[in-house]
Order: sequence, then structure tokens, then C-alpha cells
Amino acid sequence: MNDYRNPLVASAMKTLGYVNMFNRGVGQVQTDLKENGNQPAEFNVNLITAFKVDVKVSQSYTNENGGKTGGKVGGDAALIEMTDIQKSIIDLIGADASISIDQMAVKMAVKKRTLEREIANMKQKGYISRTGSPRSGKWEVIIPYNCVIEIV
Repeated sequence: MNDYRNPLVASAMKTLGYVNMFNRGVGQVQTDLKENGNQPAEFNVNLITAFKVDVKVSQSYTNENGGKTGGKVGGDAALIEMTDIQKSIIDLIGADASISIDQMAVKMAVKKRTLEREIANMKQKGYISRTGSPRSGKWEVIIPYNCVIEIV
């Protein structure tokens, strides 16, 4: 069923390139989850100002040291605390893995030094990594799918 809480925002997201096709995301996510051996995502659209998607990952996510990432929330979900800036960095990397720190600074309207400090913190915590040169490299988000991100 094609239904948008805010058709104006949906249209703007498509125009800006954040959405390539309408009515494809949920089906694609469900297919990918099934192919990876996970349970289907559960969608709650009954919230007034937001919607919630629960994804139960069948395998425990472990970091490079073999330990669980983050603190326990419930089930297999781990809690990751992030600042607004860090969440914005994740969102920008998700939209464009080759984005530069200078481009992030312009889009977020923050100082480059602030971003460099936040990115260094996120790399140290294992949330993101960068491969390649500053000009032609790529970012990678390493946060597991079964995490709950809390903005602090």
C-alpha cells in the first residue's frame, strides 16, 4: 500500500536523491533479512510523530575482539549512545560513502575541527572506519543492525 505520512517530505527526499523509488524499501529490507537468515522486520506506524522498525538479528554481533558491542537493551539489541553530530555523520556516510570531512562540515554547518574530533571518537569506538586516501577513500559504518542508537 502506498501511503506517506508527509507526501511533501517524501517527494523532497526523492528529488534530493535520498530515495530512488517509492514502494521498494520495505520489500527489499524484508527480502535481505530473509536471505541473511533473520526474522522479518516489524513495523509500528501507530506512533503520532514517528514510526518504529524492530529488526531481530538471529546471530550475535561481535566486534573484532569477539565481545558484544555496546550495553544490553533487551533481547540481542545493544545500546549505542551518540551525539546529534555523530548521528548526522552516520546519516551522511549512509547517503554517500565517499563524502569528505569538508563536505560534511558544509552540510552540517559545523566547524571542520569539531567533525574531526567527533570522527576520531567514532573511529576509536569502532562505529566507523575509512579506507583509502582523504580524496578518494570510502567510509564504512560498522554499527550492527540490532543496535538501538540513543542521542545524548
